[in-house]
Amino acid sequence: FLSPLFRNHSALATLEQEPWRFGEDVLRVVRRYIHLRYQLLPYLYDCFYQTAQNGLPVMRPLVLNYPFDPEVQEKNDQFMIGDSLLAAPVVEQGATKKLVYLPEGEWFDYWTKQKYSGQAYYIIDAPLSVCPLFVKSGTILPLYPVYPSVGERKDEQLLLSVYGSVAECVHYQDNGQDYAYEKGEYNLYRFIWQDGKLQTQMQHKGYREYGEIKIKE
Repeated sequence: FLSPLFRNHSALATLEQEPWRFGEDVLRVVRRYIHLRYQLLPYLYDCFYQTAQNGLPVMRPLVLNYPFDPEVQEKNDQFMIGDSLLAAPVVEQGATKKLVYLPEGEWFDYWTKQKYSGQAYYIIDAPLSVCPLFVKSGTILPLYPVYPSVGERKDEQLLLSVYGSVAECVHYQDNGQDYAYEKGEYNLYRFIWQDGKLQTQMQHKGYREYGEIKIKE
């Protein structure tokens, strides 16, 4: 659900792997994470925008962001999505807990909002329905409401989830369909959260703005 390419299907004469083939419990979990991916699309799109600017991959090993931390030199069971999201999926069959290393800084559990100090290991509950996911403090995470599809609705509402007392992000918006952005048809926002208030700076305006931008409770 966090991979840049997200698809799953079967073909004739191959093993069936559609989610509904594995029972209601698995289907419920898959549906939860498909919904989460739809919510995270604005953040993922921002990551692609950053990739276009600096060449850094969307999905990356921790060592790319934290090259001087010896604990992440060979860590291959966790990964970053952009600069702000850290995922630590369970990779052992039947495991219900995950030993997670968090690099420097402060981090928030995406599911529980519990705060953790970095440069430390934690044992995190990880039943089948939970993929341990952490957000770095100082992040404003742009989200969509849960939509059954995106299309034109992507410009209706943007939700901003704030992590930390001071946070900011640069958010990119265009039509998502063609090369009109090369002609300047895009918006570039800078959101700043400080003293309990949101500041919005429009660094480039060339596309229709969101119908509503609000803080996600």
